[in-house]
Amino acid sequence: MKKTYFFYVVIMLFISGLLNLYSQKNAQQDSISKLIELSRSKLYEDKVAAIKYLDIAESLYLEKFDKKIYADIIYARATVFYVSADYHLALENFLEGLEIYQEIKDQVGISKSLTGIGLVEMGLENYEVAIYYFNKAIVNKSEKQEYMNAANFFNKGIAFMDLNVLDSSEHYLRKSLKLAIKNKRVETEHMAINRFGQLNLQKGEIDSAFYYFQKLLNHPVEINTWERTFAYRGLALYYLEKNKYDIANKYANDAIVLAKKIPSKWEIYMSYEVLSKIAHNQNNAVLAYEYLKLHNVYKDSVVGENVARKVKYLQFLKKESEYNKLNLEKTAIQKQLRDNKIIVVLLVLFVGFFVVVIYFLSIQAQIKSKFNRELGEKNDSITLQNENLEKLNTTKTKLLSILSHDMKSPLASIEQVLSMYQQEVLSKLEKEELLQKLQIQVGYTLEMLNNMVIWAQSQLEGLKTERILLNPHLTLTNVIQNAHLSLELKNITVDYINYLEQEVWCDPNHLKIIFQNVLSNSIKFSYPNSKITIHMEDFASEVKIYFTDNGIGLSKELMAELNDKKESVIANAGTSNEMGTGIGLLLIKNLLKLNQGRLEIKNKHNKGAVFIIVLKK
Repeated sequence: MKKTYFFYVVIMLFISGLLNLYSQKNAQQDSISKLIELSRSKLYEDKVAAIKYLDIAESLYLEKFDKKIYADIIYARATVFYVSADYHLALENFLEGLEIYQEIKDQVGISKSLTGIGLVEMGLENYEVAIYYFNKAIVNKSEKQEYMNAANFFNKGIAFMDLNVLDSSEHYLRKSLKLAIKNKRVETEHMAINRFGQLNLQKGEIDSAFYYFQKLLNHPVEINTWERTFAYRGLALYYLEKNKYDIANKYANDAIVLAKKIPSKWEIYMSYEVLSKIAHNQNNAVLAYEYLKLHNVYKDSVVGENVARKVKYLQFLKKESEYNKLNLEKTAIQKQLRDNKIIVVLLVLFVGFFVVVIYFLSIQAQIKSKFNRELGEKNDSITLQNENLEKLNTTKTKLLSILSHDMKSPLASIEQVLSMYQQEVLSKLEKEELLQKLQIQVGYTLEMLNNMVIWAQSQLEGLKTERILLNPHLTLTNVIQNAHLSLELKNITVDYINYLEQEVWCDPNHLKIIFQNVLSNSIKFSYPNSKITIHMEDFASEVKIYFTDNGIGLSKELMAELNDKKESVIANAGTSNEMGTGIGLLLIKNLLKLNQGRLEIKNKHNKGAVFIIVLKK
């Protein structure tokens, strides 16, 4: 009885030990699975932490455990290296994981390893090779494989997008999105929605692109930093196309901030390119150039890293090739040496070809840059020619308007006076008064014609300016004397006080025209039997000449047109119905500008105006 009891106790202890060992084994395997999940959570944000979790998981692995667990660790490590763009290490681990998955006949593991190899090839811009591996990964039609195919179709869509086969890209992205939603692969769904936005940008359908980027950002499940960065840059491009530069600038800067956190130099240099375009469209050449420099710095870094990755990739291929050849050394040493020489030669040729391609691409980029620069210069020249033609057309229209309308009335008045004079129906006194008025009218008409000719010349070919030091008092005195008939006709007196002998810089012909027009304007808009006051003031670097009248002043409309710098202004009749062309004041402003002077006006409507000529000493 005691022996039987002892036997049962031993059996129970043995079973308990087995259960304890099984429990410990399961606990360790569960810990490894959790560590792999933790590594995956740090995939896009902290490479060091992601690798550290996998190192701990590998240290817990024992040979008695399921080989699939070790393969999962290797695959997770390959994924980390792929995301951080260490393609040679990623490929090495994907191949190692593929070998184990094939050994244990794990179809899902085989499929995802083939997908990983395809992703590496796509990262190295071997798109056709990448599509080949993606197709191999889509063979199995099981339920689990359908879950995986969401990623495979997505990757094919990206490869076709990079090959610019946009219809095929859209087809596979749509299949990927459908499977991702069906199988609740939220991360793949996020990526597919984002790439639909990019696809529509490439197709020029920016409103559709905006829809997908907004759909992603409003997704109920939080998106990772990488996809948010991509979406922000896409929205920056959308608002750039819509000319909403402030919003575009915000999204581009937000994209850079996130890209630096990942970090992703590719996203950074792409975002700086967007900022450069925004600044260029805002005519901020300095800022556009600064952003372009940052873009080029990061782009050069990315290009350099890509070259380094490809060299490492080639070195890895060489290493793999040498490893395979060593396995055959026992049976074919001579053949291996010969094959190695061929491989080395091919590698050298390939590297040489790669260098030549880089060189020619650089030359092509320089030619393209030169062509774009010359094209920009030609476009600027054409734009300038168009502006000049438009200006010439405006001048022609204005001249025709003046000739057909503004000059018609004074010439008709002259004709009428001459007709009355010839009919001899007037007394001698009336004839003298009429001749005096005729002389005044002819003077106004000549002044209008002279102004029109000078204005037209300034618009068509520019005026020649020869500034010299001269005394404005002498010129002004001469102009006042020449205007005596106009002053006598309206019984207007000129009170010229406080004149100076200070010399100023000005073209003498221009100064005479300026004084004639200002005085004529004051006479024209002054009431009969009134007074015009002229005086000068001397300042540190300039002289001001004041023409003050007590006439009707300038209307608000006329002042507004003068301030708007228009090519012509409304022509108003004087207090005795004197006609004008509307270009006298503009001519004064243009001539003063050519002589580095300016016109200032102090105006009180219906109470007179003060015209101030300002000239440099």
